[in-house]
Amino acid sequence: MRQPVEEWLGATVVSSGDGESVVQMTVTDQHVNGAGILHGGALFALADAALAHAAIIPDTGATTGAQIAFIAPCHPGDELVATARTTARWGANALVDVTVRSERATVAEFRGQVRCPLR
Repeated sequence: MRQPVEEWLGATVVSSGDGESVVQMTVTDQHVNGAGILHGGALFALADAALAHAAIIPDTGATTGAQIAFIAPCHPGDELVATARTTARWGANALVDVTVRSERATVAEFRGQVRCPLR
């Protein structure tokens, strides 16, 4: 599944399957805020994209809730890797944890809940 937001992020899905995924991107000038650091919305979008691949959301699935802790700043040129792991499933729901790292540090921890209607 390719998500249109991945085009804007310039993200690449490195791996996806068995409740896990790895998605990477390079921070560019189009991803930063007025202070020149990665905009929180872009970082959230990267983590949410990794969540979607880990939870194997079909076209009708969606993130129903999420929270993120921004830990360290990122700048243009930084390479980011979002590693997602599905930690729980119940019915059509799943809980996914995502860690986003740069070459230097963990930059964010994200937890999201998804709903994938049963077919």
